[in-house]
Amino acid sequence: EMTDNIIRKCVDSGCVSLQVGVESGDQWVLDNIVKKNLDLKKVAEGIKNCSRQRLDVGAFFIIGFPGETKRQIFNTIKIMFKLNLLYACRIHLHFAGLEKGTELFNIAEKMGVIRIIKPKWSVFYLLIGKPAEIKEKLVIETPEFTHNYVNRLQTIVSLITFLGLMLHSFLNMFLTRKIFRKIVFLNSNLDKKKNVICKKISFQKMFKLTMFRYMVFPNMIKRV
Repeated sequence: EMTDNIIRKCVDSGCVSLQVGVESGDQWVLDNIVKKNLDLKKVAEGIKNCSRQRLDVGAFFIIGFPGETKRQIFNTIKIMFKLNLLYACRIHLHFAGLEKGTELFNIAEKMGVIRIIKPKWSVFYLLIGKPAEIKEKLVIETPEFTHNYVNRLQTIVSLITFLGLMLHSFLNMFLTRKIFRKIVFLNSNLDKKKNVICKKISFQKMFKLTMFRYMVFPNMIKRV
């Protein structure tokens, strides 16, 4: 459990980022398909604690499981938006992939929901010398959803959650006094002599730091 006390100890020890494998935002999918002993209410509370302690946090989700319905997929998307907008949680969304020999592959095979996508000739792969990348791909398609449908959802959600992080960034710039007054670059042993502190930053500088903070190397900067 990510209690407030544990998160505080993580921050005190020098931890600057935490990634959580939630997998699904629907409790039934977690219990019966993913079979992961995880309580979504405790996950939300833990990510909220990370936000309180100014600890950068991300969450991984997967959609498109065999047996998953559209309603359950949107339950996952709903909790992703909640974590992203309320607690500035980074969202990493993927669709369920299949590998022969795995339990997920066996389940999909029994349900008859495996579709083979034929390889497409690609100049890019030929130029970089990776012909092995041009191969058949196994995907999941059920009466509830197609592979293209899940793929489009992934793109849309990624864009919206990215905009959500940008919104949090600008709110921090204008509404929080302490944010961007001091930008502290941390090293492993938190040596004060090596920390760089900037007390006065122009709007252009703040904007650049915002892009850097949320797009490039988020683990290098501690929000103060």
